[in-house]
Amino acid sequence: MNLELEPYHYSMIFTTILALIVILAIPKKSIRDLFIWAVLFGYVIDFLILLGFYFLNLQAGYQNFGPFGFYNISIFHPMAWTFYFIIYLYFLPKERLYRFVAPFIAALHSTFVANILVELNVFLWVYERIFIPYLIYLTWHLLVTYIYDRYVFID
Repeated sequence: MNLELEPYHYSMIFTTILALIVILAIPKKSIRDLFIWAVLFGYVIDFLILLGFYFLNLQAGYQNFGPFGFYNISIFHPMAWTFYFIIYLYFLPKERLYRFVAPFIAALHSTFVANILVELNVFLWVYERIFIPYLIYLTWHLLVTYIYDRYVFID
C-alpha cells in the first residue's frame, strides 16, 4: 500500500496530534486558563513573525497548505502554535531557574520540528537552517517565558 500525502495533510496531522495531547494531558480548567495566553503567544506572535518575514522580503514561511489557507496564511500552523504554547506553559517548571532553562530546550525542539517541516515541504526556509531559526525560536520562547513569569505566573 502506497500512501501519498499532500504537504497540507502533514499540517493537519501535526495540529491534530498537538490538540489531542492538550485534550488528553491537560486538565480542562488549565486549558481555559492558558488558552488566551497561548493564542497571544502562539497564534498572534506566529502571525507577526510571518508578517516580518514578508515585509523584510525574506524567503521563509509556510507553504503548500492547499485549501486551508487565505492570503498565504495557513489556518493550521497558528493553531498548532496555540496548542503548543498551552503545553509549554502548562509544563513550564515552577522553579525559577528551571523556568528560564526551558526556553533554550524548547527553542532547540522547535528548530528540529521546523527542519522536519522543511523536509516535508510544508515550511520554506532558504537560509541557514540551524543557527538563525534557533535564535528566532529562542527569542520567542524567552519573551514568552519572561512575560508569563512576570505578569501571569503565580507561585
